[in-house]
Amino acid sequence: MLKKIFKKTASYWFIPLVLFLTSCTEPSIIGLDVQPPSDQLNVVYTDTFTVEAYTALEDSVRSDRTNFLLAGSIVDPVFGFSKTAFCSQLNLPSSSIVFPDAAIVDSLVLTLVLKGYYGYSKYASQLTLNVFEVSDVLYPDSIYYSNQEIQKKRFIGTKTCVPNLKDSVQIDGGKIPPCIRIRLDNNLAKQFIEDATHGFLVNNAAFTDYFRGFLVEAVPFVSGGTIYYFDLISAASNLTMYYHTTEKSEKFTFLINDKCARFNLFENDYSTANADLRSQLAFPNQPSEKIYVQSRGGIKVNLNFPTIKNIVDPYPVLINKAELVFTIDQMDFSNNILPIPSKLTLIKYQEDSTYIFIVDQFDGTFGGNYNASKKEYRFNISRHIQSLLRTSSQDYGIALIISGASTRGDRVVLNGMLSGAQKPKLCIAYTVVN
Repeated sequence: MLKKIFKKTASYWFIPLVLFLTSCTEPSIIGLDVQPPSDQLNVVYTDTFTVEAYTALEDSVRSDRTNFLLAGSIVDPVFGFSKTAFCSQLNLPSSSIVFPDAAIVDSLVLTLVLKGYYGYSKYASQLTLNVFEVSDVLYPDSIYYSNQEIQKKRFIGTKTCVPNLKDSVQIDGGKIPPCIRIRLDNNLAKQFIEDATHGFLVNNAAFTDYFRGFLVEAVPFVSGGTIYYFDLISAASNLTMYYHTTEKSEKFTFLINDKCARFNLFENDYSTANADLRSQLAFPNQPSEKIYVQSRGGIKVNLNFPTIKNIVDPYPVLINKAELVFTIDQMDFSNNILPIPSKLTLIKYQEDSTYIFIVDQFDGTFGGNYNASKKEYRFNISRHIQSLLRTSSQDYGIALIISGASTRGDRVVLNGMLSGAQKPKLCIAYTVVN
């Protein structure tokens, strides 16, 4: 399993940016008018370097302790079928929990705050969520990946609805954000009340070993579909047990908070993907007209610049600016049906195939945001290119992925190496050092 271990680079040298590129098709460079004429003569502009860009399967992504947890499925005409689910613990609000001997359960309700969605239509998709108790011991300080195997212990609840992401909900005398509320089995609540007398709710350690967590998964859509984003760290996301005695009605709230183990589970099936994507996955590292990027441990693009070191022959150079540009495939109708990702990012391979941040990532000019007017993504990778030219160490390439891949449903089709003028380009302005 390819594990993504992101590490900040310990140190890196700074290359001042002395000019800017306005586009890859116009070699005019802003800033040359303020440079001495002698310096301008040494500035060279080029966008002819080879950019190798190959669609590749992602093995998995780290998906624990994320901001959002995902549940749903999509039948994608290009990328095939994919589904998402999530797992979480519960925590106690205090220690030494006991309930009245005469307590009678009224209901047990799991509340999940909604934060967004990805898919065809949030209103056209009738969602069914199933909830299971899990038998695996979960650990808040452990790392979990999107292909984690989780054993279900028993089915404890279900809810079918058309989620409403616009309207707040009136609950227990107050308003909470848009959410889905799932009635769970009252027998589970009765079990909590009874077993509290045996010390299973004495503290969090005892409770999380006794009730190890729950899994939420959606019944797959047969067409179209939607993936919903849930905010489990919201104070309104919790499990509430309502009960009464002969004297009064009561409620008890089990917490879902940042101390709980929680992670996303992703599954992608490319057997129904389009023929071009299936071919690229079956025969990797072949030049293609299109390249594909998908979040949720799905698909990335591997990148290399095999001719980049030709730039230093015969003299060394100073990279003024280097921009890597990708354009979306405007002929692919699916890019108009499913939302274009707002941001892509680049990560660098190490020898052991783990990832680190590309050095330019820490600059405010790194880029990666989608430009809707130009239909493109643009990255400033000046430092990365300069580092490739100044070192003799092995270059293991970089990868293009969706930013926030473990919390997003996004995907996009881009133009590949065989797309003529629309192919990925590396646009460089540099100064020859004599």
